[in-house]
Order: sequence, then structure tokens, then C-alpha cells
Amino acid sequence: GDISDPRLLDSLTDEHILVGWGGIHTNTDWYSLLMVVVGIIIDEKISYFKHAHQVSREFGVPLITMSRQTIDRIPEDALVYLNGTKGTVSVVTDAAEDTR
Repeated sequence: GDISDPRLLDSLTDEHILVGWGGIHTNTDWYSLLMVVVGIIIDEKISYFKHAHQVSREFGVPLITMSRQTIDRIPEDALVYLNGTKGTVSVVTDAAEDTR
């Protein structure tokens, strides 16, 4: 969904990962979201790359950078696992793969 949609913002929980999110660099009002979500995936070629990492580190939220093409292949509302230690992202394509 669109991160600027208030209905989406109200529905975020500690099980959500923001994917391709651009608001982290321009608007401090969005920082409160970082206290809710468990991770962020952003485009590796963005101009605010270092700032995004600094902000995510301050909030203790893992951030992984990927190419825009790879991010675009993540389906809307997909179940995604992010491993901040290894720097990996996995998209679960079958409910049987969900081993939480």
C-alpha cells in the first residue's frame, strides 16, 4: 500500500517491514513509524543512503538495501523475512514455507 495512506499507517504493527520506503530521508514525522516496524528495505541507489542507515541504526531497526529491480519483484502484501545480521531478504511464496 501507499505509505502516505493514513489507513495503512494506522495498521502497521511490529510484524511489518517497510519496502522501498522513501519518507525516511525528508520528514521527521515518519520517524515514529520506525518504533513500530521490524525492518526497512530501500533502493541501494538513493541519494539519502547514508542518512537512512543512520536513522534506522538509531532506532534499532534493520535496514537492507537492494536494487530497485529486486525491490519491484517483491509482491504487494508479500510475507517477507529480513535478516539484518546476514543482510538477506526472503520472500515466502508458499504458506508451507512460513516456519515462524
